[in-house]
Amino acid sequence: MTEKRVELFRRSDESGTLVIDATLKSDGSLEVFFHDIGDAAEAAFGDRDYEHWVTVPSEHVGALALALVKHSWSGSTHAVSELKELCQANGIEVEEHSF
Repeated sequence: MTEKRVELFRRSDESGTLVIDATLKSDGSLEVFFHDIGDAAEAAFGDRDYEHWVTVPSEHVGALALALVKHSWSGSTHAVSELKELCQANGIEVEEHSF
């Protein structure tokens, strides 16, 4: 599997640069990485270069997917159509069924 990365947040200003991204790693794990560089990092963390990340092992990515679906669409009558639209907008193949 090829690694796939998306940028979740970026801010660059006089106080420094903050970047948060998520990477689906080649082993199937998911990493969300926070990198803060500059004066703001030093004020918050005591160092001008601060990194923090969380990795979800590949065997738990499916459970994470279900938790995110529940978080995003619990109580919504549009869950199926919105999930389909999200997948299509991001080039994710879906199969659709009805009877």
